[in-house]
Amino acid sequence: MSKVPYRGSCFCKGIQFSLAAEPRACANCHCTYCQRSSGAPFVTWAVFQKLDLAMEDPSALLRWCQSSEFSKRAFCGSCGTLLFFESELCVGELHVTYVSVEGLAQKPKYNCFVDQKVDWVTLESDLIPLSSDSQELGHYRKVQSLSTPE
Repeated sequence: MSKVPYRGSCFCKGIQFSLAAEPRACANCHCTYCQRSSGAPFVTWAVFQKLDLAMEDPSALLRWCQSSEFSKRAFCGSCGTLLFFESELCVGELHVTYVSVEGLAQKPKYNCFVDQKVDWVTLESDLIPLSSDSQELGHYRKVQSLSTPE
């Protein structure tokens, strides 16, 4: 069993935080919002309750960006590390980038928004694939694919 609370930080360690519980879930998100905000084909998220988070100095370098009409993402204003995701559609829930948390052992269970994945990404067969219209993603129903500007 992993130790709780967990410690986490951005790349430059300018933002440090702790999480007081085990994640409720872990998942790879292949939506185009995650792709664009991270510069990667998908983001692995650990899902916590927002109340589980304690920031060491929340005003220091943390910057929030509105990523859609209902969600926002937080990153370090110094090194640019993507750290958090919050959505009005999931009140009280906080998604934390998996690799920013030290010692997490829980493996992702889902590949989310697989209908938006980058073509060359191969999905692991032991993870449950969920497309945009999956019942399990109902609370994210407003998440649509971002079309590339022409």
